[in-house]
Amino acid sequence: MKIKTQFIAIKIVILTTIFLYSCTKDSGKIIHSEFLKTISKDIKEQKNDSIDSVVAIVYHEKSGNLAVGRESGKIDIWNSKNIDKKHVVHAFDTRANLITFTSDGGAFFSSSYFSNETKIFSTESGKVISIIPDTKGALVSFLYDDNYLISDSSSFYIYDYNRHALRPIRYEASGVIQSIDVNFNSKKIALGTASGSIDLWKISIADNEPTLDKIVESKPYATGEWVVGLQFSEDGNNLFSVSGKGRIDVWDSISLEGINSMSSELKSVTSVKFDAAKNLVAMGGKINLNPQYDDPDRGGFAIVASLSSGKILRKHKNLNTPIVEILTTANTLITAETRTLKSYDLMDL
Repeated sequence: MKIKTQFIAIKIVILTTIFLYSCTKDSGKIIHSEFLKTISKDIKEQKNDSIDSVVAIVYHEKSGNLAVGRESGKIDIWNSKNIDKKHVVHAFDTRANLITFTSDGGAFFSSSYFSNETKIFSTESGKVISIIPDTKGALVSFLYDDNYLISDSSSFYIYDYNRHALRPIRYEASGVIQSIDVNFNSKKIALGTASGSIDLWKISIADNEPTLDKIVESKPYATGEWVVGLQFSEDGNNLFSVSGKGRIDVWDSISLEGINSMSSELKSVTSVKFDAAKNLVAMGGKINLNPQYDDPDRGGFAIVASLSSGKILRKHKNLNTPIVEILTTANTLITAETRTLKSYDLMDL
């Protein structure tokens, strides 16, 4: 019996070792060890702070593609598995601050508050695939199959990617749209507006033709307190929101009745990224809006909070207000400001 027990113990150790090696090996395939260092160095080496400062950073988990939007209107495209390959896309004359990858990462939508059109680029070649007119500062979100939601101020459409055309129905939100999330399993869409309102919509599909119907509208925030982030829970039963003044709220996704409300310490939020797998939210913003020169809260902060408890799990100080992004597969938070990119480990959260 003793020999058998020892054999089982040895077998467990061997299998555990093989498993850990496999995970490490696979992790190496997912993200190159020098990936973030290479991008950080590249950003620092760019000339002219005001023109080349970073205004957007977006990562696509499945493909490993990462887009860095610049004040100059350029977009740098990187891949986490091949750090030697970089595309530079001249998307707009100024500020390429809105970027969304397609579901497979093979292309991306790009828009700007300074342009009346949204452009779709090939990630591989950097060439323009299509241009969508009359969509100034558009937000884009994947809906299902080859359909995407695309906003135009307080209106929004369904975009058919196969036909590269907007479907004919124009939908109206309760304010200028600032955030979008879709949970296709529960057939729900949430829209956050600059008016402080949240709209909930239901997705219906008949003969492969999608239509949308508003379920409920709520105004939990004051006018001017933008709803800058939205995220459904994985089961679609709850909806998380982040306001421009740093409030994190949890809502019932049918009635929009409040379930919980938490403070993030931030008094101004300009960047939000949710991690549904870890039930976290990362935010970039300011704690003190009118600091003195020697105030410890002067400058910007990146904060990571638990969506279940509201507890602040990470608090990183930056010189300026940072843009935040989470690389889920790498358990990493990245922040970008002007010409600086930093990374932080989220492994133990």
